[in-house]
Amino acid sequence: MTKKNRVLAIFLAAFVLVVMLSSTLCIEKKLNHECTGDISCPICQEILACESVLQNLSYAAVAIAIAFIAVSFSATIVKYCLKVYPNTTLVSLKVKLLN
Repeated sequence: MTKKNRVLAIFLAAFVLVVMLSSTLCIEKKLNHECTGDISCPICQEILACESVLQNLSYAAVAIAIAFIAVSFSATIVKYCLKVYPNTTLVSLKVKLLN
């Protein structure tokens, strides 16, 4: 991984962390507001938006974890298959084609 990619990955991870923390703090701060019960309450809409952000980020985290597990499992299977069934060629078997 190049240095540019590492810096970008760290920046994106920090950004996601800031978004999650700010959404959580926003929900915590405005949870017990004086609501009129109206559907178009702006504070309730903001809380719903923060909950939506957190839910979408959790789905993304689960998808990344599943992808990581699948790639790790596939790599293990490939390593095992290459160990059990080595790649044999005519050169590795020292076969001479004298026709």
